[in-house]
Amino acid sequence: MNKKTSNYKMINERASREFFRFAFPSVFGMIAISSAIVVDGIFIGNFVGAIPLASVNLIMPFITVVWGVILMFASGSAVIAGKYLGEDNPNSACDIFSKTVVIIFVAMILLSIISYFSPEYISFLLGARNETLAMCVEYLKNIAWFYPIFGFAVLMSYFLRIDGRPIYAFCGLLSTTIANILLDYIFVARLDLGLKGAALATGLAFVIGMTVVLPHFLGKYGSIKFILPHGSWREIPRAAFNGFSEFLTETSAGFIVLVFNWILITNIGSMGVAAFTVVDYLMYFSMLIFYGVGDGISPLVSVNFGAKKPNRIFTFFKMG
Repeated sequence: MNKKTSNYKMINERASREFFRFAFPSVFGMIAISSAIVVDGIFIGNFVGAIPLASVNLIMPFITVVWGVILMFASGSAVIAGKYLGEDNPNSACDIFSKTVVIIFVAMILLSIISYFSPEYISFLLGARNETLAMCVEYLKNIAWFYPIFGFAVLMSYFLRIDGRPIYAFCGLLSTTIANILLDYIFVARLDLGLKGAALATGLAFVIGMTVVLPHFLGKYGSIKFILPHGSWREIPRAAFNGFSEFLTETSAGFIVLVFNWILITNIGSMGVAAFTVVDYLMYFSMLIFYGVGDGISPLVSVNFGAKKPNRIFTFFKMG
């Protein structure tokens, strides 16, 4: 393995230095994204209204399913790729990355079609009624166009860290956050586009974030790049199995929100859901900080697992 590569550093540099090099950008990246979520809610609540804010929260359980699928494939395949890089086998790491790009694209296109052509049915199942139903449909139909972009952005963020570029991954998340806030101001506050504007702001922000990190995978900046997939696709089910815990974590949070929404709608109404949405945003903010530490050390663990350095892995776990 080339001593100048970041993967070499992940295996041979002082453990404490590598831990902080990966953990800090990951935590700050999660803080940035969660801040954008809170600011998104502030813009909707102040410039569109409480009922639209409640409508967004009603649709969130379905959005968590979308994110769960993305995280399942992205995190699971990143672990496998990290093992390959630790074994000094970058070609196999590029292959699993490229296959995951294809799988996520297909999965997100299918979910986009379902969201765009069946928004009323989905919204009704999630508890939307009367004034919230039309708003849920509006938000869902506009956000659905961007599912593939969400998938690619998250996948690239995971693989940047696996490729030893945690700061670059953080820059992608930070640019997404800043773009989301600015576009919320333009579309929601200035142009008065309502929930359509909020959905477009979120989607276009991820387009910008993805554009920031895309050059890494198209040039010779690291070990991971997109190639024409070849060989067996059996590793994709294995990747899904590895990442299934991420899917369960994401969707279980959505299920909790769904149950709370049903109870609040039954007993209080849409205003109760709007009030809970504010609490939900703050809860999500604190939760993502803890996720950041876990996501930060995951690349270190997988790469060192491939390099057969169990003592170093144990050190990272203790520090985490």
